[in-house]
Formats: sequence, structure tokens, C-alpha cells
Amino acid sequence: MKFIPFGMTPAGLGLKGKDRDKAQAYYELTEEKLHRRLCEIDFEKESKEYNRRMKELDIEYDFFENEEAREYAFLELEYLDDNISNEYIIAKADLDLKYKKITQVEYDKSEATINNKPWVGYKDYAVEDTEEGGMGFWFDFDWNSKFIAKLKEEGYEGINEEEMVRRWYAELCRTIALEEGLALDIFGDGGEVEVEAGPSSPNVTTNKTKVDDEHTKYS
Repeated sequence: MKFIPFGMTPAGLGLKGKDRDKAQAYYELTEEKLHRRLCEIDFEKESKEYNRRMKELDIEYDFFENEEAREYAFLELEYLDDNISNEYIIAKADLDLKYKKITQVEYDKSEATINNKPWVGYKDYAVEDTEEGGMGFWFDFDWNSKFIAKLKEEGYEGINEEEMVRRWYAELCRTIALEEGLALDIFGDGGEVEVEAGPSSPNVTTNKTKVDDEHTKYS
């Protein structure tokens, strides 16, 4: 314990500015508190240099509640100067998936989008009893912009992306039905599959339910 206040020491009386601040830190603090105070003195708060040094101290003094927090800290430190690169986005998605912050569907979409590949998948689906006593099914689709571009190239049309995905989904069901020799009531008209309809035919319809601004369930 130091009984003489820093302000009364030679350094406290003679030094000024950062030199005085550092001398006071060395005089009053030790270990982690000392190193964090020196970081505050040396670097502008929230600058890259400040953030890097603070993250290094977090790791050095094991400033984490669990392994998850530790892994994210190592990731942020590794990509501190490159946190918008595809490599960082993929590495972070790996951790997000590992710790269940995102679903497998969200991960797959992110990976495909980063690699500039078309992607479509479903977030949820179910087979349910219908009010008419039969069996029905629905899918909650998600997709990326590259998939929409692919649909346009293949001739699918629609007033919006949902419309194009709806038509693609109907055509997919039709193709499966033809391959399996089935007559499916997937177009909501109570009849069999219309073999002759093309991908942009107005006769190709499915039932849809708006989930939110980004997703629709098709059944």
C-alpha cells in the first residue's frame, strides 16, 4: 500500500500529459487494471488499435464466461481489420451455426449467397389434415437473389419474387407427379395435374399464406 498520494510524488508534481497519466497508472494499478488503463492512455477509445488491444487483454486475462464467448473473441481479433470479407462472414456463420444462433437453412443461404450461387430452401414444412378431410402440405420457402435471376433466365414470370417462386414450386410439383405417375391436387382447383402448362402459365396456381414481409407459406 502506498501512503503518499501520487500527486505528491516527484512524478506527480513534475510530469504532465500522457507521461503523468502513465506514471500514475504504474504507481496505483497492477496487472489487468494497469494494462487496460495504459490502453486507454495510448489509444483513442473505439479506434482499431484500442479495440485490438482490449480484445488481446480479454484473451490474456480470460475475460469470458464460457467457451462460446472465447471463440467469438478470437474470431473478432483475427478479423479485426477485415470484418467485411467473405472469409470472415463464413467463419462467423460457422460459429453462429455451432452455437445455434442461426439455423442450417440460414447458414446454407448465406454460404450460397457468398459464393454467388442460386439457392432456395424451406424454413419449415408440414403435412396436415384439410378441412375437406384430406391431406395437405405446406412449405415456408426462402431464397436468394441469384435464384430469382436463375428463374428469370429460365422463363419464369411474375409480378414479384414470390410469384416467380410460386410458379417454380408448382412446376416442380408437376414434374414430380409426372415422374411418379400421380395425379395431385396441388393447384387448388380440385383437378388433376395439368401436364401441358408451362412455367409461366397463368393456370399454374398454389395456395399461399403470407407469413411476414419476407416469407410466404405455399401449400
